[in-house]
Amino acid sequence: MKLEPGHIVDLVESWLPAPSSEVSETLRDLRKRAPSFVPTWLSAVATRTTLPDHLAHEIDEARRRTQLLRTVRDTVVEVVPGAYAIKGHAVADRYPSPLVRTMMDLDLVVTDVDSLWLIAEVLRDQWKAAVQAVIRYPARAGGAFGEHCVIATVVAARDCEFELPLAIDLYTHGFAGDIGTVPARREIGRAPRTLDEHRSGGA
Repeated sequence: MKLEPGHIVDLVESWLPAPSSEVSETLRDLRKRAPSFVPTWLSAVATRTTLPDHLAHEIDEARRRTQLLRTVRDTVVEVVPGAYAIKGHAVADRYPSPLVRTMMDLDLVVTDVDSLWLIAEVLRDQWKAAVQAVIRYPARAGGAFGEHCVIATVVAARDCEFELPLAIDLYTHGFAGDIGTVPARREIGRAPRTLDEHRSGGA
């Protein structure tokens, strides 16, 4: 089924205890319940009626931010062809025009640590981004903890065009786990069981 603006409007109405035909009332409730969904809902409503300038600007800002993050992604993929986006960005690419999805940051998976640092250098050179944090912990590799998952958060210089700075999270594993009982995995999805796990009946 293709996602349509009407689906978004109906979805938001289903969230509210007393749906209203007034944009201002629905907007007030939605900002309290799901503020990150506001631009998506506004972009759907805009296909039915003309919005005030300040709300139209809110849609445009969300669209510009998403497009900038797409530009960052495309630039990174040119440098490291194996890199790919996950989480919100992967979902946003499936939204049909003119719907827009709020994008606060960009999550990228790379194949190895060297690629991660190469991307960090590209972000530094082109967007004046700096590494803010690095996490490194044991990751599951073929049933053994012989490798490490590395996560680096890179934040670009604040742009006066956007209220919030752009953040890019770089992962060496598609599924980062929880740094505890749930191990990181290279691929997203259920990891195949090892021979020893099959013999023991483990998951």
